[in-house]
Amino acid sequence: MVADGTDAVRIALVGAGPRALSVLERIVALCAEHRTPAAVEVCDPGVGGTGLHRPQPDYLLLNTIAAQVTGFADGPMLGRPVTAPGGPTLFEWARERGLGRTGDGWEYGGRGRPVRPADYLPRRVLGEYLAWCWREICGRAAPWVHVTHHQSDVTDVVRRDGRERVRLADGRELTADSVVLALGHGLPERAPVPADRWVRTPYPLPEAVAGVPDGGRVAVLGTGLAAMDVIAALTVGRGGRFGTRSDGRPRYVPSGREPRITWVSRSGLPYRSRPEFRPDRVASPARHFTPEAVQELRSGAAGGRLDFESRVLPLLRAEMDDRLGTGPAAGPDCTAAGLLAETVPRAALADADRYGKWFLQSVNEDLAEALRGVEASPLKAALEVLRDHRETIRQAVDAPGLTEESTRWFFTRFTGELNRLVTGPHAERTAEVLALADAGVLTPGPGPAPRTVRDGSGWRLESTTLATAATVRVDWLVSAHLAALQSPETAGELLRRLLARGRLRRLGAAGTSLGIEVDGALRVRDAAGDASSTVSAFGPLTEGSSFYNHYVPSPGSPSRALREADRLAARLLRLDQEAAS
Repeated sequence: MVADGTDAVRIALVGAGPRALSVLERIVALCAEHRTPAAVEVCDPGVGGTGLHRPQPDYLLLNTIAAQVTGFADGPMLGRPVTAPGGPTLFEWARERGLGRTGDGWEYGGRGRPVRPADYLPRRVLGEYLAWCWREICGRAAPWVHVTHHQSDVTDVVRRDGRERVRLADGRELTADSVVLALGHGLPERAPVPADRWVRTPYPLPEAVAGVPDGGRVAVLGTGLAAMDVIAALTVGRGGRFGTRSDGRPRYVPSGREPRITWVSRSGLPYRSRPEFRPDRVASPARHFTPEAVQELRSGAAGGRLDFESRVLPLLRAEMDDRLGTGPAAGPDCTAAGLLAETVPRAALADADRYGKWFLQSVNEDLAEALRGVEASPLKAALEVLRDHRETIRQAVDAPGLTEESTRWFFTRFTGELNRLVTGPHAERTAEVLALADAGVLTPGPGPAPRTVRDGSGWRLESTTLATAATVRVDWLVSAHLAALQSPETAGELLRRLLARGRLRRLGAAGTSLGIEVDGALRVRDAAGDASSTVSAFGPLTEGSSFYNHYVPSPGSPSRALREADRLAARLLRLDQEAAS
């Protein structure tokens, strides 16, 4: 039976980025395993597999080492045997093609220093790898599976006569049994030109910041990974370069074109750097924060719903304190409770000068811990608990989940602090930012969460927490944050229409980083809270219904994203019904 026959399951996959790749890989694999005919209509204007990792300058880097990235599922990822053939990791693929570092860039063909497993590669290299994975997976499709890529945006999805009608921007309409929204972060293909000199969406780069004039003044709002990208685009992207000091640290050589950057943190605290660790590192098993301990807590809670702060967090802190106790930490008062509730010291809030010095000193001290590595730094070992055991954190959050108040606290406060502690930049990036500060190109902002006030054609940053008030004037603002549905304006035409008609329900209040609500099977909920039988969502768009479902899959390690993709594909192909019967 051919895939375009009447018995084929018809699936519209909206999106063609890494998360869509995961879903497609599982559909192709399960169709081959169960001899299920299917027609997959991929709808996305981009190159299959790439998403955000489209062609871009080499100074925009990944934050995951090459050996820990793959586009193929394996048994440990899924927690069950797989019959589909695997494929190379990003590192193996790049090594086969002779990728090497030459000066400030990377080239194929055996030139330069050969790629290493622990290298942080340019995003465009990952894009090239993912595009290859997409072609490879499509080429593996059985004769009864037909995959068609429609290189067009989707403008609407309308249910009619029991099926979904997918309307494309080029005027065509497709009919599908089910639709999967795998839109990633839903960022625009082209950078909008802000009339008020406030760049609210920092991608794509460097186009998003092209309007910031050479030698001007700009405030970068945020200190995480997106901020590192923006800062790189405004410095190295403007012709600056990094040399090496006598102590091995980077030294920045300005081009004269970079603007003066004011670096602003809402919390007042810098992101911590990712520690150095071996690519083959295996996480230590938990002693306190175990799945069994969380389940025991849940069995005694009303309705099975937990208060994360009062019940779950003590277990997490105990696990972290165990690791802090294995050697000298970063100070005599360093405890898990202190790390998870860190604040700016009162003395640092005296004035802008003292705050700026404290901020950069904190970055420098944390960099030293990161360079020691997770095996040698008890501080970093303790923080890695938050990454090593995130699946147990997910278990606490997933249905029946947390109380309503605790859910709000977890997603609006705790996850932001967790991101700051363990998903920060790698050490090389942090050292480069300190070099920018040494060169006078970058200065911390006027304390935590300064007020932004329109000032003529530019903006004024006014301190809100400093004992001695301070003001910084800039020409431009750049919001360096990623949010799937931060506002209706950033949602895109398709999501705006589905939200307006009540086919989707948004999670959280405006300004949060939460997305749309789905149930445990990834079916979207409508405005009334009812789960759709034909529309599902996958990836960053569903953050808030679960926790951290969009980590990059790593070979040989359990992957929440791949397991969800596997279950989703089985449901779309109606294989779960076969198993039940």
